[in-house]
Amino acid sequence: MITLDSSSNVDTHVQIFKQIRKAIVLGIYRAGDRLPTVQAVCEGLGISPRTVQAAYTELARAGLAEGQRSLGTVVCEPPQEAVLEVAREMLRPAMREIRSLGITAQEARNLVEESWQQWFVRRTGDRRSAERAMPVQHDRRDGHERRNRGK
Repeated sequence: MITLDSSSNVDTHVQIFKQIRKAIVLGIYRAGDRLPTVQAVCEGLGISPRTVQAAYTELARAGLAEGQRSLGTVVCEPPQEAVLEVAREMLRPAMREIRSLGITAQEARNLVEESWQQWFVRRTGDRRSAERAMPVQHDRRDGHERRNRGK
């Protein structure tokens, strides 16, 4: 499951942390599941136990896992902050590609809102509730919440 990019500038323990964090956020690992032992990860990747332990320590700091005696490292319910960071990381490549097409930030926001509504309708079949499912936009001028209607 974990793959390392030896040509990356990202430290090995950070690569491991990010991949496990994403797996937790996506539900591949669920709250209460045990992560592979440090030894198993070391053997699978051919790396030092210190590197894997550093990744597991970061997972604990992020509230994604905790070490438990006799159980090993156990997955916790992912905090919203971790969910949002994974979402940002998933969006970055798409944003770069969209930007390369010459699409403005406002056009991109409109595309996201339109896609969100289409996805919601396909998923639920409920066109009336689609507007309620639209992301809420905070107006930075006065702090009020407004639903962006794509106008």
